[in-house]
Amino acid sequence: MTGPSIEVNGVWKHYRRGVERINFRQMVPGPLGRRIPPAARPALEDVSFSVEPGGTLAIIGHNGAGKSTLLKLLARVTAPTRGSLRVKGRVASLIELGVGFHPDLTGRENVAFAGAVLGMSQSQVRKRYDEIVDFAGIPDYMDTPVKRYSSGMLARLGFAVAAHVDADVMVVDEVLSVGDAEFQKRSHRRLTTLREEGAAVLFVTHNLWAVEFVSPRTICLSGGKIVDDGPSREVVDRYQAGVFETIVSGERGSGARFANVRLLAGTVEAGERLVLESSAVIVGEASYLLTFVLATEDNLTLAITAAQLPEGDDKGHRSMRHEIGPVHLAPGSYRLWYSLTDFSEAPLIYDQASFPFTVTGDKPWHGHTGFVGLNVESAGTD
Repeated sequence: MTGPSIEVNGVWKHYRRGVERINFRQMVPGPLGRRIPPAARPALEDVSFSVEPGGTLAIIGHNGAGKSTLLKLLARVTAPTRGSLRVKGRVASLIELGVGFHPDLTGRENVAFAGAVLGMSQSQVRKRYDEIVDFAGIPDYMDTPVKRYSSGMLARLGFAVAAHVDADVMVVDEVLSVGDAEFQKRSHRRLTTLREEGAAVLFVTHNLWAVEFVSPRTICLSGGKIVDDGPSREVVDRYQAGVFETIVSGERGSGARFANVRLLAGTVEAGERLVLESSAVIVGEASYLLTFVLATEDNLTLAITAAQLPEGDDKGHRSMRHEIGPVHLAPGSYRLWYSLTDFSEAPLIYDQASFPFTVTGDKPWHGHTGFVGLNVESAGTD
């Protein structure tokens, strides 16, 4: 038995808020004044968990919950105030966009620079340089200073370097969310390869959509404490329910949640329609939309469309039936994602459900490769 790759036992982390002074006499140093000791705020409180070699753990929670602080402890950027934390082997971390990059250096030079920061030798960097560039997908910009890169290009190159380190533990923050769908798919496959090679992966994200694809287990942080730990789908559902309860109680202005969702048939013939029935509770005023996404089993988006919410009763209850399609897909296994989304400011998913389904039949696939057109007809029901 080799033991866990990551073991966290009763970890606390305090940060000081600064020095508080009450009056002028107390601002004067020496015998005339007295300095008030800085107040300490716990960013993490009694956090404990472990991850075995080849295992994955996703971490979710609202802003300020302590997620990034925990990753910085694991990446050895900072030390815990008390408690013990043990990480076995080499750690490859990507916890901030462009970490290890110098803005005035080119992409080529920064690969060597960031590789050295992550513990790669120059011979290893030279050996894997072509793989790194191919993975990042920006070969035409490797001789351009990275200060001219977009955030997506920085994320691509930063993750490409980190993903090619011979790491025992991979620590990844939200930075992958800035990549496009194809790059995210490539990154998730790379994380799967690293796990299969025995690396432990810790993944922090606000993208609840992707959590269950990345990790079978999730912990939820709130106020620096672990408030939930279990199978990813269950933890995400409870987290979203808690957010909705906060909205209903009046602590936030608006929100929405599904009360019931079901896909009437899990198998359809190519060219037929998927039928989905649902009910939802809507609180407050916002620009709500229903979004529908068809994806492959490994979460590559094939098609996306949206529909307006139908009218509901005075208590905000909505009952709906959706006919999606005709679905022109080649025979195989797919997944339908169904979300309640607010587009009033930045897109915000309030609730979502997903259903696996199978397409059968010998009908020719008339859609273009990798893309599918969807039509959705939505109507209110009594």
